[in-house]
Amino acid sequence: MPVAALVVLIATLVLCAELVLGAYAYLRMRAAYQRLHEESGFDFLTTLHTRREGLRLGAQLLLQCYRHGFQVAVVLLDLDHFKQINDSYGHRVGDLVLAEFAARLRGSLRAGDFAVRLGGEEFCVFLAHAAEEQALEASWRLLRTIRARPVRTSGGVLEITASAGVAAWRRRESVESLIDRADQALYEAKREGRDRARAYSRLTHSLERSSPGEHRSFAS
Repeated sequence: MPVAALVVLIATLVLCAELVLGAYAYLRMRAAYQRLHEESGFDFLTTLHTRREGLRLGAQLLLQCYRHGFQVAVVLLDLDHFKQINDSYGHRVGDLVLAEFAARLRGSLRAGDFAVRLGGEEFCVFLAHAAEEQALEASWRLLRTIRARPVRTSGGVLEITASAGVAAWRRRESVESLIDRADQALYEAKREGRDRARAYSRLTHSLERSSPGEHRSFAS
């Protein structure tokens, strides 16, 4: 091999090695920053509270509610067809959609409310001094805002929608139980076609009117 060609080959290999090592160092630094961010109680991607921190804050809020007698409601939100976005456009676009959704969610909060990323495309909002009907109305407003404002990404403009389930706190109920009831309402919203909000109390009323067979089918 001519000396000039050998020099070019060596230089290319050195450059490739530097790029690989640089990428590896970046990924390690990013992972370390993500761990540090989450240890502080905030999700790395969305900057919302992590699940663990959200449950802790939620339990504190319910304790205050128990002591002082105000109402608390929870809204559980899930981005519709998010897997299709990841599959069609890749995880970088998916991350951008999640971050944009979280920003809009954060912008809808009142003083005393807080939002949590439970995991994946599922989010939770704790609304202090709010009855279930107020939380349901707030959910519909948020869903309309999300629908009306497409997300601009490198893959194009994406129209996104979300579904919501709402539940109001019952005295002496745990935060996990409250979220579980909101999740049941969210399931019903998705079953009915997505891009809508449903309240747990209305769900239980419909179950009470349904036949025993229909009730068992939903619970299974």
